[in-house]
Amino acid sequence: MTKKLVIIDDSSTQLNILKTLFSNNGWEVCGVQSAKIGYELIFDFAPDLIITDAIMPLMGGFQLIKMIRENELISKIPVIVYSVLNENNAKFYINEELSEYFLKKENNHDELLELAQEIVAKFPLDEDYKKEILRESLKHAI
Repeated sequence: MTKKLVIIDDSSTQLNILKTLFSNNGWEVCGVQSAKIGYELIFDFAPDLIITDAIMPLMGGFQLIKMIRENELISKIPVIVYSVLNENNAKFYINEELSEYFLKKENNHDELLELAQEIVAKFPLDEDYKKEILRESLKHAI
């Protein structure tokens, strides 16, 4: 089964690089430049994983994670924060028990891909769970 990924990064260059990397490795990818739009996309796409930048205009990645964890319907979706932040600063906001991870942006796209593959293997989301997310999205669209 193809894994689905939502990427949220305000840098169009970074977003395009990551979309290409994951698409070329068999992932179904949606990417956006806004955490607010990314949050809404989660309900329409029901991803297996979310990759987000930490520092973005209006809403950052850590605010996004807080919203995800507070919504029972989508709270199980694992998140990777991929950011230029110092890892020690980011660890304050990251809780690996809730399937949240941090990777510092440094020309390490292969490492990001490997981490993503490990996480979806460690925290698989069953299809019924993802269908429930999509059903909820359809209710709001009507």
